[in-house]
Amino acid sequence: MTAIVLKRESDNYWNLIKDASDEVKLALIMRLSDALVPSEIK
Repeated sequence: MTAIVLKRESDNYWNLIKDASDEVKLALIMRLSDALVPSEIK
């Protein structure tokens, strides 16, 4: 059940950004990556 919810949610986000430029997608990747790194490592 959790996997289904995660897929649905990630599909919703993908639909929002799938047509964005590569530059925008790379900027989003960087922001998401930064959000995963603990603040003491930054």
